[in-house]
Amino acid sequence: SVCRMRQSSQQCHRIATGGKENCLKIWDLHQPQEPVFRAKNVRHDWLDLKVPIWDRDMEFLPGSEKIVTCTGHHQVRIYDPSCPQRRPVLEMNFGEYPLTALS
Repeated sequence: SVCRMRQSSQQCHRIATGGKENCLKIWDLHQPQEPVFRAKNVRHDWLDLKVPIWDRDMEFLPGSEKIVTCTGHHQVRIYDPSCPQRRPVLEMNFGEYPLTALS
């Protein structure tokens, strides 16, 4: 399910979506058939179990291609669609409570 949708303030035709078991996607409204970027989940954990996905909020970082997300599993992740990898380029854990919004 989609929990959040955000529009880029610099490129108004770009939006990002994400949600529970729904990885971050970036869409170009000029070509809405397929996302221009589809994030890939982080690698499985040390027990080789799938890490759950729950992107609660996202924001395009001003002056760059990067986008930051916060998850319902207390993580903040930064993605760089200009890189060949689709996994986060940076991930941080914060406490034990769900993160619900970025500001």
